[in-house]
Amino acid sequence: MKDVSLDAIELIRRSTTEKEFQQSIINVAHLLGWKVYHTWSSIRSVAGFPDLVLVRRDRLIFAEVKTENGKVTKAQQEWLDNLQHVAEVYVFRPRDWTNVVDILGKKNSPSGNNR
Repeated sequence: MKDVSLDAIELIRRSTTEKEFQQSIINVAHLLGWKVYHTWSSIRSVAGFPDLVLVRRDRLIFAEVKTENGKVTKAQQEWLDNLQHVAEVYVFRPRDWTNVVDILGKKNSPSGNNR
């Protein structure tokens, strides 16, 4: 795994908006070789679909991105519950930054999902 400086980790933990935190995840994912999909305008999208889809070799991750106090909606939870049967599923929050980097840095799919 490539090094992510401690200063960068602290900066991410202080992210105040979901958009900033999400962009930090995308940036690290790209550094670690992931292809990332994010729907920029969800106006005509189905409600609750996860914020990020990440693919690298034999791994597929669906991630819902939340602020520290953000709540997962019922529609989002339904998507996460269904997707966990076919992929890794996570709800990422700024306090989990070190874990996010670890998850993205792993070569193989970890056992279990973090929701």
